Amino acid sequence: MMRHGVRMHASPIPGWLIAMSMQRVLPEAAFHDWLEGFLPHLDVGKPAVLFEPAIVSDRSDGKIAHLDGLNFSRAWCCQSIATAVRMHHCKLD
Repeated sequence: MMRHGVRMHASPIPGWLIAMSMQRVLPEAAFHDWLEGFLPHLDVGKPAVLFEPAIVSDRSDGKIAHLDGLNFSRAWCCQSIATAVRMHHCKLD
């Protein structure tokens, strides 16, 4: 799926990384406009795959345990974006 010239992947990690990268390079107002176009239903938790953590079924298996790192990366991106969105909305109020 294409959103504003950026392909959304089946994996949620690229979507979060793209959004966090754009947050860092765009001015605040431009980022919020971009985010609303890139993830138009983020405020209602959609697409749901963005909010579902990867399940690590066997931490002794290095090929599966790397999903813990992916979950941490996702959380880092979410925290950064949530902070920016919260600060933007506070300025608007």
